[in-house]
Amino acid sequence: MGAGQTNAFRIGLATSGDGIEWQRSAANPVLPPGPRGSWDDRAVTMPYVLNDSGRLSLYYTGSGKGGGFGLATSEDGESWQRQGKGPVMRGIGGSMDPCVRKDGDGYRMWYVGKRGPAFRIFRATSKDGIKWIRQTEPILPLGEAGEFDERHHAGPVELRIGGRHYLFHLGGSERGWKLGLAVSDDGVHWNKSAANPIL
Repeated sequence: MGAGQTNAFRIGLATSGDGIEWQRSAANPVLPPGPRGSWDDRAVTMPYVLNDSGRLSLYYTGSGKGGGFGLATSEDGESWQRQGKGPVMRGIGGSMDPCVRKDGDGYRMWYVGKRGPAFRIFRATSKDGIKWIRQTEPILPLGEAGEFDERHHAGPVELRIGGRHYLFHLGGSERGWKLGLAVSDDGVHWNKSAANPIL
């Protein structure tokens, strides 16, 4: 995502052959804010792309009237079509940092909302990637006083390796942000790594 001095945040595309040298697409921005009066007319940010059997699904945070998570799809990564006229989901206490995975016949989303003054990680599930059921409680407890995640959690990224689920996430304290890890056998119940913070 990017913005100028007079432009709202928009989503762009860059490609690379080696993951080191990147070239911006001539089609940028590939997803601008929605039309005036729409739910995402102020800004589109925090993109997350899922390759769903050859079709690209872009989940993003929209800012505007109500905000929430939007969904756009593409065949080539440059030409995107918004799905529906509103968000596919509004998170609990906010709609930030989406991470979406397809698992069998369904989809899982981890995202950041707020519970009181704290940023927390929540989970939602869907059968089609469009209609979502939100889990009402954060998936991880905050750390004890003095721990790296005593105040906040953010930035979830989930990987499934060898049948186990690994959730990388940020933890916030008065000393700033550090990277943590939680592990799960079912993607629902999580245990924090004893090595936290891992970075």
